[in-house]
Amino acid sequence: MFSKYDGFVSGVEYGVEELKIMRVFGQIYPHFEDLEKLLPHPDEKFKADTLTRILTSCLDSYRPVKSLEDAVKRYRAEKSLKKRHIIIQNPRIRHMIWQQNL
Repeated sequence: MFSKYDGFVSGVEYGVEELKIMRVFGQIYPHFEDLEKLLPHPDEKFKADTLTRILTSCLDSYRPVKSLEDAVKRYRAEKSLKKRHIIIQNPRIRHMIWQQNL
């Protein structure tokens, strides 16, 4: 059976379970990078702890890739809501938006 993980480490043959695990981590990695970019926290320890908790929770779920995708979507939504809240609190911007809707 040929897979894209053949030859990942030369001279090592992987079993079916190892290939499945590497496939899951290969699918998770891009979402993990997105999540890491969404958490620009100045305290690296806090950021690492948060990412570890999220990743562990996703890996414990029935569908780890989908769970991590959902976590990224949730953090994006929270970030956009915070930006919207800040914009709406600014009286000048609120007045401009109000005038555009007239």
